[in-house]
Amino acid sequence: MRLPSCSVSDVAARFAFFPPDPPTYSIKRDEINGRIAAAGVPRDQSMDVIALETRRGNRIVAFYLRNPSARLTVLYSHGNAADLGQLYDLFAQLKVNLRVNLMGYDYSGYGASTGKPSEANTYADIEAVYQCLETEYGISQEDLILYGQSVGSGPTLHLAARLPRLRGVILHSAILSGLRVVCHVNFNFCFDIYKNINKIKKVKCPVLVIHFSGNRRRRRELATRERIVQTSAGTLRALMDQGRRALQSRALPRLHPPLVQIHPRNGEHHHRSPAQEDPPNPRPPQEALQAERRQCRRRRRRRHHHHFHY
Repeated sequence: MRLPSCSVSDVAARFAFFPPDPPTYSIKRDEINGRIAAAGVPRDQSMDVIALETRRGNRIVAFYLRNPSARLTVLYSHGNAADLGQLYDLFAQLKVNLRVNLMGYDYSGYGASTGKPSEANTYADIEAVYQCLETEYGISQEDLILYGQSVGSGPTLHLAARLPRLRGVILHSAILSGLRVVCHVNFNFCFDIYKNINKIKKVKCPVLVIHFSGNRRRRRELATRERIVQTSAGTLRALMDQGRRALQSRALPRLHPPLVQIHPRNGEHHHRSPAQEDPPNPRPPQEALQAERRQCRRRRRRRHHHHFHY
């Protein structure tokens, strides 16, 4: 029996999207100047709060943070469990530290945006935001960097595949596809969502991939640790193999330190200067990864030999 596409989409959305409930902010009309303002976030004279209509009939909210010294603009697509109220502090820090203008938006069904979250809606959402950047703020492709985190890599690559002259794309903990997050498969299903592994082949600009590749702290379950390392490394390799450009440190030359990273224990965003960076690995990354895998397999075999006799 053939399932209706709406049913498949609804099931996928149930596993892919977790908007904060209740939202962490709201919007209202400012009585003084008549502009839209956000309640629940600090008042910021450099930030515009925007309401945009999408081609699918939803009304989404976006924050545009201006930096007078910026030459580039970042269009930020967030993960599946946050909204703009939670991300304002991060946006403000990125704007200053990277010297960029920053546009962040909430997907349909997130924060104060109307509608329900779905793959199709996120595509319409980012298209509406890009159109706003182009028409209202005069941002050209050549001065735009797309940043997609987690599920945000889906709409990011959707738009990047259509804009051949982008300055760059940043994929932060990107997914290969919705199904590949939970299953190790090497082929596509018609009901899969966010088929990034196919779309990245159409991206013509430099791509920077930021992905978790292991934790320094020894995990209690070595098997779990090995699986995490292999999955993360596999995602990174697949994205890079399918991409048009190799990952290079000079891919985005106008981005300035400090760099942004995710704290391994609680997932919070932190900033670090070059002086705080880790000492270089004495072995190349690929060799170090292979050595780590071999060590994990040896420990697991020893543990199995001593404690698990069948």
